[in-house]
Amino acid sequence: MNKKEIKSNFIFLALLLTISNSATAIPIKNDKHKTVKNLVVAIIDTGIDLNNQSLRKSLWVNHAETGLDENGLDKSRNGIDDDGNGYIDDVNGWNFINDTNQINDEHGHGTHITGIVTESNQNIKIMIL
Repeated sequence: MNKKEIKSNFIFLALLLTISNSATAIPIKNDKHKTVKNLVVAIIDTGIDLNNQSLRKSLWVNHAETGLDENGLDKSRNGIDDDGNGYIDDVNGWNFINDTNQINDEHGHGTHITGIVTESNQNIKIMIL
């Protein structure tokens, strides 16, 4: 299997996982039937439209990759894996297709799914994968 076939299969699998998981997880309630607060939901899809302000405010933030480092540089753009998890400057998630921290949606499907998930529960934060 070449790199293009692997990439296509990964995207297809990610779309299937997102569709099947998001449909069953909304709305998210605990055992006492109260809406869960401070929950992080990972969206495994094509990314998110970072120009969409209502979705942008729902983005999870990796605080270990924000603020200033010991050199006074912005951790979100210093090119260093500040939290030591193997992903450089992964502030809101990771783009596994392109192996980068750039999570902008070039397809539209991830943005659509993220909108469905956040519309159901305003208390969740979205990690883009």
